Parts: sequence; structure tokens; C-alpha cells
Amino acid sequence: MAVELWNTSLWNDAYLKAYYRLNDATDNTPNPTYGLTNTNSVAFNPAYFDNGADMGTANTNKYLSIASDLGIAGNSDLTLMTWFKVNTEITSGVYNILSHASNTNSRYFQVYYDYNGGARRLVLDASGAYTVTYAITLGTTNWYHIAATRSVGGNAGILYVNAVNQGSGTLAANTPNVNSFHIGADHTNSSLASAIYDDNAAFSRVLSATEISDYYNGNLTPFSHFLPKPMNILQAVERASRW
Repeated sequence: MAVELWNTSLWNDAYLKAYYRLNDATDNTPNPTYGLTNTNSVAFNPAYFDNGADMGTANTNKYLSIASDLGIAGNSDLTLMTWFKVNTEITSGVYNILSHASNTNSRYFQVYYDYNGGARRLVLDASGAYTVTYAITLGTTNWYHIAATRSVGGNAGILYVNAVNQGSGTLAANTPNVNSFHIGADHTNSSLASAIYDDNAAFSRVLSATEISDYYNGNLTPFSHFLPKPMNILQAVERASRW
């Protein structure tokens, strides 16, 4: 069973650029560098782990965002992931789940839930088009773990749903003309999701299929925030001399 990312070895990953537990309105920790703006009072209600960001059942104006690319340029590798549950099943348009945009090398990267004339699907858009599509009706009962990776050198975007690879596609440059990161909307502040989110992370590298699976299944090495800091040799000798 999964545990919060900040209680796993991924919390210590050098490429973790932003992490949001989404426990409450001031929860920009444990990574406060890229604090989110809460637009129109997103609520924080019971979610997958503890509380999560709840956009409501008929969202017309709520989302979380920051006018930054999180230090991840458009020509950089990228992994986005979150827990996601629909509050109201989609009956038209798009629910944008996660969106990252960088004006550096002009590329955006987003995952959304698409009504698609009733043939509902998840879409990874890493090229300004449908990089990956996965036919699924999410419903309003189950939580899903969504992860998307971008390998610039490998020219590939991959969509994972509950740690299962649902397909890959090629990348292309597009023109967002903005630096932004959004939860529950796209980089134009539209395509709002009536959904709830938990445990959101952005990495400036491609997480492997094994790492995503290990996170989803709770198999990562645990990390404790409450252990004492390690001592160097001189500190250890000095402390031992007191005994």
C-alpha cells in the first residue's frame, strides 16, 4: 500500500523540484520554494492519505497554480504525479489534472480527463496533440494514481495509471509563452476539474517504471523526518568520551 512520498526515499531525490502534500491552505511544505496560489478558495478535505485539495462538485473557478516552471525547462526531462479522484463525472469538455509549461524551449506538458463525446479517456499531451490516449471512465468512487514522464533525449512521453504503462508517444515543441504549473487547470487557467487531489510531485528527471510501481505499492525505502541527524566521526568520538 502506498505511503506519502515524503515518507519514502523519493523525498531525498536530488531531482525532486516541487512537492505538495496538500494537507491545508498553507501547505506549501515540505518544499516551500514553489508555493502555490490558491485561486477562489480551494478547500482541503479528507483525501487519499490525509487531507487533499478539493475543487468541489461543480468547479467553475478553483485551482492551484504558480507562475513558474518549477526550475524545469521545456528541454528538460520531467515527471509529474498525483493521486486524483473525480467528484462529478465528466459530461462535457475536459478536466485538466496537471499542467506544466515552460517558456524556455517552449514546451508544455499536461494530463487531462477528456469527455470525448462520451468515449471518456485520459490524455497525455506532450506535443500540442494527443501523445497518449487511454480509454477509461474514472467514475466518482475510486482514487487513481496518475504519473507522466517526459524523456527529451528519448523523445518520449509515457502515461502511467495506477503504475501501469498505458502508452507512449513522441514529443514536439509548442508555444505556451508562459512559465506555469497548475493543479486542476491548464496553463491558460481553464479546463477546470471537479475533482480532489493528494500527494503531488514534480521531478526534473524521468522516474523509472519500477520507481513508480514501488511508490504505488508502498515498496520504496522508508524515510523518517524524525531521526536524529547523523554525526561525523569527531562528533561520535567526542560523545563517546562522555560515557
